[in-house]
Amino acid sequence: MKSVLAALAVSSALVLAGCGPSSPAVDPSEYGAVVEEAPAKLLTEAQIQDALLTLKDLPNGWSFDSEYGDGGGFDSRTTSEDPGCAKLTAALSSADDTATSGEGSVTFAKSEFGPFLTQTVTSRGDDDAVKSMKSLRSALKGCDYFTMFDDTRGMRSDYVVSDLSFPKLGDDMVAMTLRSTTQGQSIDMPMVIARVDQTLVMLAWFELGGSAGTQDFESVARTAVKKVKKASA
Repeated sequence: MKSVLAALAVSSALVLAGCGPSSPAVDPSEYGAVVEEAPAKLLTEAQIQDALLTLKDLPNGWSFDSEYGDGGGFDSRTTSEDPGCAKLTAALSSADDTATSGEGSVTFAKSEFGPFLTQTVTSRGDDDAVKSMKSLRSALKGCDYFTMFDDTRGMRSDYVVSDLSFPKLGDDMVAMTLRSTTQGQSIDMPMVIARVDQTLVMLAWFELGGSAGTQDFESVARTAVKKVKKASA
């Protein structure tokens, strides 16, 4: 899920424009819980591509964003006094000890200032997807704050990690908000990682100078999980 840290680096770089948004939480009691029935096999590369979101899955006004899809190139390192943060950033960057059998990613933008949406679909063999979610959840409990140094851009960004209230999707799910502060400007990035059998679906969403709208994010997340199920059929 290396695009997560790429998105973090990108959001920090875009903060230099002097804008900083925040996103409201979703009330699960209002929208209800959603549990998708998981497929029973590992996805092929072709199926992963079919599972990725496209412009047809998004409201009007979105476009592919190839410039920020890979973070534009960055060399980052993180540090924290919280023991779980090293595990958390490793899990988000696919640097943990689980093997990836296949992966695809895509990034969308609605305007120069967002919203921006990044998605990664990762298929993992054996029980590695289950292990990844357990590791991520454990790391999240032990990580409240970390600092990222982007050596390519010469930037320091401080991140505060908090839980995100979100309807349940897939067989397992972790939802969080990462608040990035760079040069005094802050961005809230809601993030959801859902497991559908042996496949992980990661979605991160942020906007500069306004609210990205977590209700819209929820709708996109529902579609993303359903597409994984459909691609495996």
